[in-house]
Amino acid sequence: LFVLAVLGTLLVHAEVAWWQALLVLLRDIVVGITFTSALLHHQVDVWEHVGARLPGKLTTAFLFPWFVTLLVPALHGVEPWLFWAAAASSLWAACDYGLRGHRTLAAHRAARRDRQRA
Repeated sequence: LFVLAVLGTLLVHAEVAWWQALLVLLRDIVVGITFTSALLHHQVDVWEHVGARLPGKLTTAFLFPWFVTLLVPALHGVEPWLFWAAAASSLWAACDYGLRGHRTLAAHRAARRDRQRA
């Protein structure tokens, strides 16, 4: 929620474009969709198997310095580099979490079917 609040504030003050916010939020969007899917399929217990992963940690590690560069004029020269690093790691994390979540949910559903057949 903190990242969403910061990006919302930066959007309102025209410090970032909507597409920039969308790119760096990809990780969080995919995690939200995956969690919602688990919730709708009554498989929330599966969520503990997804866990934090390197791409997600990198996204966070790039986001906070990027936020600082947006607010400190002397650092504006490194802002594009940090933005693209955050965006790339967010895309990587979105793919990683999405695939891991999908595979974990699919395995859980298969195991449940097997138990029901036995």
